[in-house]
Amino acid sequence: MATASSSVMSKATSSDYTRVQAGYKAAAHNKSLQEETRKNAEQMLRDLEAQHDKVAGGEGAAGDGEYKPSGAGASNVSTADQSTTESHEETVHEHRVIGGLKANLHRSDRSDETKESVKAKLHNLGVDEI
Repeated sequence: MATASSSVMSKATSSDYTRVQAGYKAAAHNKSLQEETRKNAEQMLRDLEAQHDKVAGGEGAAGDGEYKPSGAGASNVSTADQSTTESHEETVHEHRVIGGLKANLHRSDRSDETKESVKAKLHNLGVDEI
């Protein structure tokens, strides 16, 4: 498995980002979900977009091209703690992406072509054990 979490973002395809983004947008606008859940989805979407802009080299939602986690307690976090938090969040995201891809391999309704594509993505992420 890849150890550098920033390499995951660079190796992830834009369709992966688009799917994650679409999921948060759907949750944020789903009126059947609790208000707190919708607000959390909106916050995660803002953080995701800021992180994506930072990795892509553009100006993020933070305005200076630097990822800054937002939400409760974010302003009280030191720069070193932000780096640790960011690293942890990226690692968690990496594991979730890998887990989702592996889950697709075990679904009986997926074509062999799709499974081969998933295996290639896992290989690109540095996962050789499937």
